[in-house]
Amino acid sequence: MHTSPLAEALREFKYGGKRTWRLVFGRLLLGWLEDHPRWAGRIDLILPNPSYRARTPYPHVELVLAAAAAADDQRRWPIHSSGLVKVQRTPRSAGGNSADKREAARRHAAAVRIRRGLRDELAGARVLLFDDVLTTGAQLDAVGRKLQQRWGVERVDGLVLARHPWQP
Repeated sequence: MHTSPLAEALREFKYGGKRTWRLVFGRLLLGWLEDHPRWAGRIDLILPNPSYRARTPYPHVELVLAAAAAADDQRRWPIHSSGLVKVQRTPRSAGGNSADKREAARRHAAAVRIRRGLRDELAGARVLLFDDVLTTGAQLDAVGRKLQQRWGVERVDGLVLARHPWQP
């Protein structure tokens, strides 16, 4: 991911304001779901690992899911692009050590709320938590645990566009 064209595309999208990448990334998500119907067909909800709603230049993960939902013209996939909301800024984990990343992930999860009307759908559900880049997995783990412990989700799986190479 660090040296691929995907890395540059993600940087342009996430930090450079190139919103058109949301369409490509949304189609990638739909393509993955279509290519894995036996697994994806068991998912009850597809939710974002949310960005802070006032994030600059914009909440990018939610844009990818919204683009995927718009392209899903048969409404085959249970995509809720704004099902989870991050209500405040939290420290960035980029560049930190593992303890910093775990603390940032804990604070990120603490700032996550569910949208009204979704609470009833969460109890006993199988959720696919979507994010753009996986570094350590701490954020997805923290949000997944909150979904299970606080809102009764049965199972949480994560899906990301890219991952950083593992560096022990």
